Amino acid sequence: MEKAAGRTRALFMDGHSSHFTPELLRYALDNNIEILAYPPHCTHALQGLDVVCFGRMKQTWHDEVSAFETATHRGVNKGDFGGVFGRAFIKAFIPETIREAFKATGIVPFNPNIITQDQMKPSELTSTKGCFPMPQPSPVKHITMAFRNHTFFQFGVPTTPTQSTFTRPKSTTPFSPVNPNLDPALFTPSKRAALSDFVNSPSKRMRILASNLAG
Repeated sequence: MEKAAGRTRALFMDGHSSHFTPELLRYALDNNIEILAYPPHCTHALQGLDVVCFGRMKQTWHDEVSAFETATHRGVNKGDFGGVFGRAFIKAFIPETIREAFKATGIVPFNPNIITQDQMKPSELTSTKGCFPMPQPSPVKHITMAFRNHTFFQFGVPTTPTQSTFTRPKSTTPFSPVNPNLDPALFTPSKRAALSDFVNSPSKRMRILASNLAG
């Protein structure tokens, strides 16, 4: 506070409520400090750390890591981190960088027109097209092909399997899967014949496939 010499100072902060503790507000009030909070979701354009300083820090950190690895022939571990980071920080946060951060955000010198409308416009909506991330195995391909060639208008009532035209069949008899708990040996001859025709018919196999997949 000796540098301020009694003059008002401004402190620019992220607007999150957790930063504004009673202790901080009391200290600012007692020491003639005005606290200004950035609007939500605007620090990418308004905060000097994001706009200038962190970019400079990223470059100096990369340079220091490369220099360390060249000198020691190994990577940076936990014990080395403090020294490497400290050297990068000292090179990045120099007076010139800090002044440039205030200038780029229009604080010093004050320039309310430095932030453009494009920087403050809402994010644009984007769309994505879903797709399989990898080729499908053969069973999946065959099942997909079967359903492409045979459409079901309602469960249990298949259409005539054609490549281009799908029409509702005349028969509307609902599909009733055979109860798996019944012993086929107890079926009558006519029932066994009907079951054999049901299982061996291509359209019936599609109905079984649909029933199993639905289950």
